[in-house]
Amino acid sequence: MRPQCRPFLAIAACLFLTSCAGLRVAKDAAARFDELRETGKLPGWTPDEHGRLHAVVSMRVRVAYPASEIIFATKKGDSARYGYRFVKENSSSEWRLAEAWRKPSGGEREDLKPEQP
Repeated sequence: MRPQCRPFLAIAACLFLTSCAGLRVAKDAAARFDELRETGKLPGWTPDEHGRLHAVVSMRVRVAYPASEIIFATKKGDSARYGYRFVKENSSSEWRLAEAWRKPSGGEREDLKPEQP
């Protein structure tokens, strides 16, 4: 008996196509995160600090505006988890940092003040 691969391939193709918009949006928000970090405008980070990003990617076919993406980050040598919520009002606007926070391991969330334009 030969296994049927077509249903599996069709499902995989659908998942890939529907995730493209979500991946693109998360990638754009992550680029804005990095731009703010490199210029010293990201609350809680300096340009010379490094760590890991953990973007929350949603599975969507189209982007609905205003769009919102959350990026979590951890720094080398810091056990706290940082959270950043970016908002994009429309397809031609830039990502704006709407909210930032730091949550120490086992501690309370501390809001970080985003720089105003």
